[in-house]
Amino acid sequence: KMRNYLEAGTPIIINRQWEHMAKIVEKYGLGFVIDAKDLKNLRKIIEKQNYSQLQKNIKKFQEEFKLSKKIKEIEENRKC
Repeated sequence: KMRNYLEAGTPIIINRQWEHMAKIVEKYGLGFVIDAKDLKNLRKIIEKQNYSQLQKNIKKFQEEFKLSKKIKEIEENRKC
């Protein structure tokens, strides 16, 4: 599902328990990480987010990790 959100350009809300994916979301600024206890305050947490910055971060991530770019890198590495 995370990939679907990224393809759609939608910021991600992810539970901290999903450690690996949460680290990616935080590292690249693709959304925000919450704990289960934060659900009661989710509206406030969402309102504090800089949505336009999250969208810019997602666009940058999409460009950096798009499949066509990775395929070219793999093909170039195979030639070596």
